Amino acid sequence: MVVVSALVPRPGQLVTSRAGRDKGKPFLVLRLIDGRYAEIADGDARSVTNPKRKNVRHLQPHTVVHQGLAEMLAQGRLPSDEELRAMLAEALGTAARSGGASEAGGS
Repeated sequence: MVVVSALVPRPGQLVTSRAGRDKGKPFLVLRLIDGRYAEIADGDARSVTNPKRKNVRHLQPHTVVHQGLAEMLAQGRLPSDEELRAMLAEALGTAARSGGASEAGGS
């Protein structure tokens, strides 16, 4: 795991939805679209093959980036939903150990 400080999420980063019916749910970023939208998935309600496209203003980025996922995405590979769920659980554990801090402020 890598800890970053950025307001715009990057691939592999842990985020929490701040708006919509998925508000409060954690996701991992799969890719950015024009710096304004992010494709996010959790491997459960939102699968890797059908990620949610969400405005980055509606996402709360956390300081945790899952390096394994980031490297996999950089190579053009997608994880399975099962792998993504495990990566999300690992990222959530890291966020909990680091105090769950985020750089974007509270909402």
